Amino acid sequence: MLQWQLEPNRFHAANLVDAAITLERPHIASDAAAWILEHGGVSFVSEDLARLVVGGVEVQDSRSVSTPNGRHKAVADYRRSLRAQPRNPILWVEIAREYSALGQTDAARRALNTALALAPNNRHVLRSASRFFLHVHEPDRAHSILLASDALRSDPWLMSAEIVAASATGKESRLLKKSRDLVESGRVHPRHISELASAIGTIEHDAGNRKQVRKLFRHALVAPTENSVAQAGWIERHMPGFDLPDELLATPRAFEAQAWEAVQLGDYEDAISHSLRWAEDEPFATRPVLFGSWVSSMGLGDFLGAAQMAEAARLANPSDPRLVAQILYCRASAGDLAGAQSLYPELERLVRADETETTRAEWDVVLEADKGLFAFRSGSPAEGRLHYENALQLAARHRLRESAATALVHLAREEALATGQMLDQELLDAAVVAFPQPTRGVVEAFVRRITAPDDRIAR
Repeated sequence: MLQWQLEPNRFHAANLVDAAITLERPHIASDAAAWILEHGGVSFVSEDLARLVVGGVEVQDSRSVSTPNGRHKAVADYRRSLRAQPRNPILWVEIAREYSALGQTDAARRALNTALALAPNNRHVLRSASRFFLHVHEPDRAHSILLASDALRSDPWLMSAEIVAASATGKESRLLKKSRDLVESGRVHPRHISELASAIGTIEHDAGNRKQVRKLFRHALVAPTENSVAQAGWIERHMPGFDLPDELLATPRAFEAQAWEAVQLGDYEDAISHSLRWAEDEPFATRPVLFGSWVSSMGLGDFLGAAQMAEAARLANPSDPRLVAQILYCRASAGDLAGAQSLYPELERLVRADETETTRAEWDVVLEADKGLFAFRSGSPAEGRLHYENALQLAARHRLRESAATALVHLAREEALATGQMLDQELLDAAVVAFPQPTRGVVEAFVRRITAPDDRIAR
């Protein structure tokens, strides 16, 4: 509150509104919320939270991923502000965010380096810069800027970021013991150690220490941030017996957790809505868009909408083969075979340089299945079957159960469309079971459309 009173700006106003809602004391942020609604916030999310403080009603409408024109306008607005406040590090961070979302990585890097030079110990600047360098696959840089900060050893928010960055470099943080002691000390407000506890808890999960995972996430979820709720949701999906309390889904900006919950409930429209808001909150991340596009295509059969989501995200991630693969698949499924085939050489090129977690064996299955899709859609079902069989054999050889199941359900779709024949139902049932919950329900919806007794076959 003191920072807001001393220097009223978008960033301090947004911080105060966020904290006031978390602490269930919205009245302390009424002035800051009114200021945001008059002058604008750091993002659409901060404006939504300000409306919640002022009017008591949370905004739930869905939003599309911002257009390039909208982002260019935001850049122009920030440039005007920087002419008046060239030494404002928060403005430099915000313009870097827009540049990054536009795919202008070099401009974003220069803006963040300026922000770091102006405020080398500012929490927001450091965390934003570290996230950016992780995004552009420079984990050593993401880690080093945190290690260089004098504030690191006393700020739990920076300590949590350092643990994440250290893990990305393949190292173990030297602050783990100190961080654990701080979490368990009871000296710090639960809000401030939430992400620190969830970061350590995730490391314990990877090490198989389930008892410690539960203990640390109990700390993390007392007064959680949206990131802690998202991480707890991930633990819930990967560790049997761990449950994310339903009431935490109401945590402000917990779009990721809300999207997954909607999928679990089979409400795919709602899941897509949350994924779009998640994408707006993390404009250069691929996960929210890949998630929403997948739900749109598999769960609803809306291939045009799914392609548009993935295409919007390519602006900030032009070298991510997962986005190209999704666009290719959606275009072919929607009937744009030529457009899909034109992307195949680019996909092959990007796969060779892929830095995502997808393995080369998984990509080989995808590439072979794409050839099968092209052949079927070109009127050559025999050739298509051959490619899908090759994909299934590759998946079996590398023990890629989900990859095999994905290839099988798509072979079933192409057979149904090309010949009207259905694959054996037991095979399809076994393929569906290969997917974990809650993604299994989305695949079930896809298979139901294939096996529907009328003409509503998924394209």
